[in-house]
Amino acid sequence: MSRLCRLASLFLLGAPPLWSATIEVPVYPVPEDNAFDHYLRATKLFPEARPWDDAAGRLDTLDPAAAELIVLDAAAVLETFREGLDKECLIPGGVDFSTPFPYLADLRSLARLLMVESHARMEQGDAEQAFSSCLDALKLGRDVARGGPLIHKLVSVACESIALKRIRAMAPMAGAPEALEELLARLQEVEAREIPLSVTLAVEWDATRRQLQGWRDDPEQRTQAGALLGVPVLQINDVVLDEALARLEDYYAQMIDVAGTDYWLRRPEDVPPPKGNVLVEMIVPVVGRGREKEVRHLAALRATVLTVALELHFARQGAYPKALAELTPDVLTELPVDPFSGEPFRYRREGELTYTLYSVGPNGVDDGGTAGPGGEALDLVFSAVE
Repeated sequence: MSRLCRLASLFLLGAPPLWSATIEVPVYPVPEDNAFDHYLRATKLFPEARPWDDAAGRLDTLDPAAAELIVLDAAAVLETFREGLDKECLIPGGVDFSTPFPYLADLRSLARLLMVESHARMEQGDAEQAFSSCLDALKLGRDVARGGPLIHKLVSVACESIALKRIRAMAPMAGAPEALEELLARLQEVEAREIPLSVTLAVEWDATRRQLQGWRDDPEQRTQAGALLGVPVLQINDVVLDEALARLEDYYAQMIDVAGTDYWLRRPEDVPPPKGNVLVEMIVPVVGRGREKEVRHLAALRATVLTVALELHFARQGAYPKALAELTPDVLTELPVDPFSGEPFRYRREGELTYTLYSVGPNGVDDGGTAGPGGEALDLVFSAVE
């Protein structure tokens, strides 16, 4: 286990979120009937072998009968999960984190099961239910981030990303415009309910601060921390911890500001990371990458809205539009903006039956719809078939 994972495993120990000296930390109301509890109960019903984990990675070649059998065998899991879908969710503190958030891997696996269910329903010709499974995965993903630190937000993005990719893949197969109209309306509501990274970072800072203060005040905890982190105990002294607290508070405050600013105006790399402190240097890289991952996710969400809108236009008109502007006002009241540029997404119709839709990506440069290795450097392409 990496040092960073070991540090992450300690982030939520202690009391519920408090107020930092300079950073406002959200205090969420605890739901009377917490959706999180239903999700956990669903994961407790997982069989020892979880065939959907593998199946979700090969849906294009997955036999419909095999997909249906997986769904039938997991009926109790899905039923228990859906008992929590209409309820508020809060990730609680005070859980045993002797290993780093073990339930997060299970919740991500639950999202994969929903993708297999979606595939089975689409193969049966039920587009409405196929999309509904994806929307359930989006709700699960959003809930994973509520009340948790950064690692929860990253898993949230992972759960939602597989659902968005599946929606884009299925949109051309939806058939009736009514299914697309309903899906479009539901997707347009998703963004407003996302947990902002700025909120997640405030929770992350508060948990980190409390942990460091615990090490500062309790020599026994400090010894345990040294063993867990693989850092010599002599390096975790009062000076090191006080310095880490001061540097981290300043860094988190700046990154929270960055997370609330449009990406093209201020990026994580614009904030010089504090150096020279072993604890600080473990945390900073993940905090910085979290912002880019959030914006990538936002681009995927908005591109999925556009994908469904394009398919709805096709269902009504028999061809894709020559320009995205043709989608307004009949399909969309306004066009989603590329969060990497602040400008419209790039689009070109390749023919009556194909198109290319893309974001300029993290580098902010229009590379003509060219994706780099893993989409890391160049454009993020979101055409219907990826």
